[in-house]
Amino acid sequence: MQTRASVKLVKTCQEPAVGECQQCYCRPMWCLTCMGKWFASRQDPQRPDTWLASRVPCPTCRARFCILDVCTVR
Repeated sequence: MQTRASVKLVKTCQEPAVGECQQCYCRPMWCLTCMGKWFASRQDPQRPDTWLASRVPCPTCRARFCILDVCTVR
């Protein structure tokens, strides 16, 4: 809560109804560092080869997203 929100989750990895990722409708609430830490904390430490291809839940609404869905806010 000390840094301005700078990222929003927008499903950009595939078509809207395709794949495991879901559209997140939350307003921007996270800075890039915090979202990165959230994403990293949900990874399997024994499988670093899968980290960039994995999907994790949104911290607020639990919609699943991948690293390609993290977009900066202007």
